[in-house]
Amino acid sequence: MSQISLFVTMKAKDGKGPELIETLEAVFSTVDKEEGTIHYGMHQATNDPDTIMFFEMYKDNDAFQAHATNPETMPVLASIGNILDGSPSMVITTPVHVLR
Repeated sequence: MSQISLFVTMKAKDGKGPELIETLEAVFSTVDKEEGTIHYGMHQATNDPDTIMFFEMYKDNDAFQAHATNPETMPVLASIGNILDGSPSMVITTPVHVLR
């Protein structure tokens, strides 16, 4: 099976970027235990501190599905709705060429 990558962008309400980051930090200890997660990184846009992006990579679709349905991360993700300015955007890709 092919690896799967995700690019997720979240826009926080004005001035709420730091709160969004702090809230999302709670999922990292859980994600770290997921065997099929290759890379899981949170990034903040340098030109807009209220824009948070994730780059995620999973060994295959089963690993992605395990992450997407992980019951330990659901409460955190459910709690960010009042911080977000709209819905997150997500692009799912198949890696073609990746270095480190």
